[in-house]
Amino acid sequence: MARQAPATDPAQDSPEVSAPKHAAAGIPALLHTTRIATAQMGTSARCAPC
Repeated sequence: MARQAPATDPAQDSPEVSAPKHAAAGIPALLHTTRIATAQMGTSARCAPC
């Protein structure tokens, strides 16, 4: 199930920008996002005909 929306919007008056703490790219990022998507949407055994 998807998470609830935040109660308030984040402050946008003076955003702080810094260097990324780490980078997600390639196969590890694909696997991570696939796990999240599967957890939120589930899977289906049906397949559309080609």
